[in-house]
Amino acid sequence: MSLGGLSAAFSLGSPIRLTTGAIIKPVAALHVSIVDYVKKPSISTQIAVLRSLLLGKGEGDVGAYFNKAAKGEIPLVIDTENADVIATLLSLKEEVEGIVDGGFIRLAIAGGAEAHLLAKELGEAHVGVLFTRPKAFPTTWGGSKDVSRSFHHHYTTTHD
Repeated sequence: MSLGGLSAAFSLGSPIRLTTGAIIKPVAALHVSIVDYVKKPSISTQIAVLRSLLLGKGEGDVGAYFNKAAKGEIPLVIDTENADVIATLLSLKEEVEGIVDGGFIRLAIAGGAEAHLLAKELGEAHVGVLFTRPKAFPTTWGGSKDVSRSFHHHYTTTHD
């Protein structure tokens, strides 16, 4: 897991951030990435670290922001493309919400090239998907299930 940091909400009409009203919300969301193209740490280790942080085992500011995410005070945006990782995150969301007092994770998936494979489950869990690129490039075998390849395979015909 890679900690991406905190995002802010700002007015697109403000010329600079120092303009009154430019910053609408100083902390809009907590961002992390679960990456499957590196061998260390493994996906399961990255998920375990995320679970630990959401269950209140973080320290300092990092721990405080993960506590806020676990209670739904700020959204948690997780960057991943892989359907198996997304499925695991849905299970983790349900697990944490059952353990944390007042737990309700406002989860959003960024990237989400394979999210179409879990559309029903994502909808039922009230998880949003932010597609970050129009066509994913499969850099790994696991990246071969993206939506653009799926549509091409299932919805196009060729004639000789």
